Amino acid sequence: MPLNLKKIKKSLLDRKLTASKYDFGHVLVVGGSRGMVGAPLLAGMAALRSGAGLVTLAVPTNIETTVSKRVLDLMVTTFKKALNDFAPAAFPELKKFIVERRVSLLAIGSGLALTTNNQKFLAKIIKDIELPLVIDAGALRLLDIKSLATASHHKPIIITPHEGEMAKLLELTLSSVKQARQTAVDHATHDYGFEGVVILKGHETIIAQGGRRHINKTGNPAMAKAGMGDILTGMVAAFVAQGLPAFEAACLATELHGKAGDICAKESSPISVLASDLIEKIPAAIKK
Repeated sequence: MPLNLKKIKKSLLDRKLTASKYDFGHVLVVGGSRGMVGAPLLAGMAALRSGAGLVTLAVPTNIETTVSKRVLDLMVTTFKKALNDFAPAAFPELKKFIVERRVSLLAIGSGLALTTNNQKFLAKIIKDIELPLVIDAGALRLLDIKSLATASHHKPIIITPHEGEMAKLLELTLSSVKQARQTAVDHATHDYGFEGVVILKGHETIIAQGGRRHINKTGNPAMAKAGMGDILTGMVAAFVAQGLPAFEAACLATELHGKAGDICAKESSPISVLASDLIEKIPAAIKK
């Protein structure tokens, strides 16, 4: 039975008069590194524009000041044991923050450096954090599909790879993923037993969970710019934090992400759209 995305979207827009920010989830974006401070910022702002009540960016200490100077609506935190990256010793600080600040969901990977410390830190998150996870970018290059599949039996996990990240995750060639995108998705969900949601980005993005499939028809080549994936991560995270099931959240976020891109392309040009432009069009995409 096809998804009724209009009905799903309406369920998010119907808010009680007595609602507070805590009713709409606290998204914790874990990412960032020197040279890639923009990625977690984009993810965080997209999450806010998509309805999350609170969003905090957890970044390494060496970029905290830089990130903090660029935000008004987001909160920023760091951990004493996370100097240049997220050392495993910072994990207790993360767990304490999650409990004390009532975090609903983690969005991990935007701007994350490919270091051994980060890899070990992520492994602990996958194993020990019992919250929904949206996983993108650097995190997909540091994790393996087997550990993700095992974790997906116990908590909602959404992975958002582009074709290159999918190839790395499944140990396939890029050309094989490009030529048979649906087969690559089946490889993750059936052969490896990943029970979470796969969002294989690209032209006609595929969203899959188990036997369920949805093909997104929105979006355009103007969105072939750095940072677009970080925005999708933030949107998915926001919708899950607000209570949507993972598959429905992924489908709605992908459609609205593409619609925002279509609005940008119409108002600008096919070569001039920036990821930051798209964030400002999320409200218009939601209202359409």
